[in-house]
Amino acid sequence: MAICGVWLASASTRRATLLRECLSDSDVWFAADPLLAEEKALGSGLEVKEKVELIADEKAGTARIELKLGRHLELDWQWLGAEPATIAKPTDYDSIIIIVADTLVVDPDDPYVALGQPEDKLSAASILLRLSGRRHAVWSATVLVSFAESTGESHEEYQRAKFCSGALVEFDELSPAALAELLSSGKWRGKAGAYDLAGTAGKHARLIEGDELSVLGLAPEALAELIQRINARS
Repeated sequence: MAICGVWLASASTRRATLLRECLSDSDVWFAADPLLAEEKALGSGLEVKEKVELIADEKAGTARIELKLGRHLELDWQWLGAEPATIAKPTDYDSIIIIVADTLVVDPDDPYVALGQPEDKLSAASILLRLSGRRHAVWSATVLVSFAESTGESHEEYQRAKFCSGALVEFDELSPAALAELLSSGKWRGKAGAYDLAGTAGKHARLIEGDELSVLGLAPEALAELIQRINARS
């Protein structure tokens, strides 16, 4: 069945903005709503790259279940086509591609430790001071989830494509004034590593290696695959 819906199963406004820009020339319905299930905590002993992939896998499995249970019927769908909608909002789950993603910032001192999202301004300050004047890695894993009806059969085929990409970011030595600016901006809220490279932090940090999309929350290869699938839908 032709793709007519793309569901970003994430609460990230940055990812939603990136996807809207990516799909701006596509005739699709788009929804950005997080999964209902809570994310499971992972044990220790894994490098951050492995952790981010496992988290994305877990989210993909949850998204598959929620879609089969009719979650797509409750989403706030928005038409992204340049012309008025020519296709109805998706009601069949096999006409939808789900995108799940996770991004983790690696502790500069330990590849097994991820600097997560700060709980408050104090924890944001602690994380930013840890990154101050240093380089750190960022990993983003993105999974595309969809169903396809099998020809001549009553069962369904579950399709899944996972992509993981990394980048290296360097922070300036943060002065008290720079730290205060980053904290007062509020851009640390909901951000792994307590910063948004496309926001205020871009004045104090730079991409050294890799693709900026990996830092902003999506594996670039996943977006290329998504566009390819949409373009081939007819």
